[in-house]
Amino acid sequence: MGWWESHDGTVIGDELVDIVEDRFDKMVSDLVKEYPEITRDQVLHTMAFCSGYFEHFDKKRKMSSLDKILGVMTVKQMRRWNSRHKVLPDMSKRIAPDTDLMNVKNPFT
Repeated sequence: MGWWESHDGTVIGDELVDIVEDRFDKMVSDLVKEYPEITRDQVLHTMAFCSGYFEHFDKKRKMSSLDKILGVMTVKQMRRWNSRHKVLPDMSKRIAPDTDLMNVKNPFT
């Protein structure tokens, strides 16, 4: 299983990515199939909208500046964003310096 870090230091594992990706793709295709008048873009933007909490829509929860929400970007926008938000890897988390092998626990084993 491979591991990598996101811009904020969150560790992501290949196996979990495969599981989430399969379920995500199935959910999107099921929705588009069930409601042919909606597009994949509409589904993605709706999921991003639902991941956030807007105080004027949801009085039950206050939004914190630390809350994470999903965002929808084109591949071009993502590549531009990634190029501007590079974080040097923390070598203290690596099994060996200057490698991408991380000393993390696999939640599936």
